[in-house]
Amino acid sequence: MPRLRFEQLLGLYRHLAFDQQGDEGLLTIATPQLLADLQFIEQDEAAGEDANLAVLAEPSTLAVGQSVRVRIGSPRIGLGLLTRTLEDLLKSSEARIAEPGAYFVIEGKIEPQTQPVSATMDAYRKVLALVTLFAKAAAYLDRTRQELVFVHEGKVVVPVRYDAAALDRVSIRAIDAILENFKDDVHQDQKLAILENTIVQMTEAQSVASRFVYLLDNLDALTETVRNGYRLFASSFSYTKIRGEVEAAKIDYVGKIHKTLIDIQGQLLGIPVATVIVASQLKTSQGCGVEFWANIAVLGGAWVFLMLLLIAIVNQWVTLSAIDEDIKAQKRRLEKEYATIGAQFVTIFRSLTHRVCWHRVALIGVGAIAISSALFATYVYTRLTTAPLSCFASEMTSPMQTLAKPEKVATTPKTQAGVSAPASVLKIEPSADAATTQASTRPNPTLNTTAHAKSPTDQPSAEH
Repeated sequence: MPRLRFEQLLGLYRHLAFDQQGDEGLLTIATPQLLADLQFIEQDEAAGEDANLAVLAEPSTLAVGQSVRVRIGSPRIGLGLLTRTLEDLLKSSEARIAEPGAYFVIEGKIEPQTQPVSATMDAYRKVLALVTLFAKAAAYLDRTRQELVFVHEGKVVVPVRYDAAALDRVSIRAIDAILENFKDDVHQDQKLAILENTIVQMTEAQSVASRFVYLLDNLDALTETVRNGYRLFASSFSYTKIRGEVEAAKIDYVGKIHKTLIDIQGQLLGIPVATVIVASQLKTSQGCGVEFWANIAVLGGAWVFLMLLLIAIVNQWVTLSAIDEDIKAQKRRLEKEYATIGAQFVTIFRSLTHRVCWHRVALIGVGAIAISSALFATYVYTRLTTAPLSCFASEMTSPMQTLAKPEKVATTPKTQAGVSAPASVLKIEPSADAATTQASTRPNPTLNTTAHAKSPTDQPSAEH
């Protein structure tokens, strides 16, 4: 079964003649829809509990055009509110800071769509609009406690407490006057600050419970004080002063934008070095000689320069993005605070935006030229250098081979006189047999002496 809706109850309430005292009344069943709704409430237990309405007659005898006595109570809170007076409505939860979405006031048969609006209900809705404005000026609005909290050299609490009598004597004209001052967004923050100071000054000396009613009773004084404060604030502003501030901001932004290229100007001058000069320093190399390694060093330097330049370009790009965001924020602030004259300064901000775009294009062009220069230098290197890649491998392995090969130490023989012999002469040590033979063939000095002492006649003749 579908759940009961408050719109169905409103149809019944509109045709009910409520008793002055008690919780009963006389219901006139004017339409078939009313009869169907009444029977639904009687037959469905959940609907009966939600409506808190009971027919004090036999349900089976109900018919269109009949008037029956009914007992009426407050419906379920989730459905809506049924109150006897507007005063009772104001006592409900949050009713003093926001109009309930579904309610019915017996006195005057008041509901959200009631037309024409009574003077009291008009005053009630104006006061709610005033509460909304005060909430913007306050530090915060405690909806549960229905209190406005201001923090101004201490905490000042203004409970939102008022009754139907305060609504009857409130000045609608004064409420409209103060609301009129906050319709546009020009200097909205400054106006709210002035309103905050005024409320605090007017209520500090009053008792806490009566502060809001005091403000309602003195809205003319509140409006005048706010206007005087705003006049004093606005007197420090003029078109000439605002335009001067905008022009000064433009000059500052132009300097910041130009600085993005000036900061890398030294590196920009190095682009020709990475192209023409680098290409002119490359030499023809067909082997792994000095020219090959010189070309490698020159080309490597060109690519290192390119990487550093690209890092600088990215950094300046980020700087330009931050400046662009700041320009847009200043434009939004000017349009908000000076809505009436903000359109006159649009061209200034548009020119700054175009200048940022132009510098971005310039950075892209610089990066493209630098990359093209490095690629050109690389192309020249490949045309002049035909050494194989094995040069890198041989250069790495040759030191290892030198360390692994044993070193030969030559011994130099010396003569008996201590003079070194020629390195080409090999010293050969005699063997034992050769030494013996040499000793036997060497003449004996003793034998020679004896032979010389004998006479020649003692020698045997040749014949023997």
